[in-house]
Amino acid sequence: MLLTSLTLLPLPAGAQEDSPRAEFCVGYAYLRSDFGDRHGSLVGGGAFSAAYFPLQRLGMVLEASTHHGTIRGANIDTTLVLFGPRMYFLRSRVLEVFGHLLSGFHYAQVGLPGLGVAGDDDTGFALAAGFGLNVPLRGRFTLRVLQVDYVTQDVDLPARVGKIDQLADNFRLSAGLVLNWGAR
Repeated sequence: MLLTSLTLLPLPAGAQEDSPRAEFCVGYAYLRSDFGDRHGSLVGGGAFSAAYFPLQRLGMVLEASTHHGTIRGANIDTTLVLFGPRMYFLRSRVLEVFGHLLSGFHYAQVGLPGLGVAGDDDTGFALAAGFGLNVPLRGRFTLRVLQVDYVTQDVDLPARVGKIDQLADNFRLSAGLVLNWGAR
């Protein structure tokens, strides 16, 4: 009940603020992948998102992130391209809280050290559900302190990394700088 009160109490104050029509975010993303018994981290990634808000708190977002890592000695580059609705539950001068449900696809390319890309790749369905916390800065900028996503991917990796054909459960953490564009 306390959590509900804290969430709903600032809504009238936040509704009086000018909310942006669009936002663009560039940042760092860390993807922790779970491929059954073949655990591996895909780290060193970058993320970009663009969102348009036809309504004050509800909009559509296009998000792309890329990640690189090693599983069983094979280099794997993964790119996620996702699209879907994003809703801000809280928008005040000190904190913004949003949630989203995104779907799209992932593209993975596998290479062996010393040989470059081995020619194996995989494209499949991806789904992400998550939330984020933003801290407004001066002017048009906002700091995306944390974005947490549960990402599931339909993975079909080649036999060189131990044939994997399953839905992979992943967690993605990201942070970055947001540029807000246009006011209501």
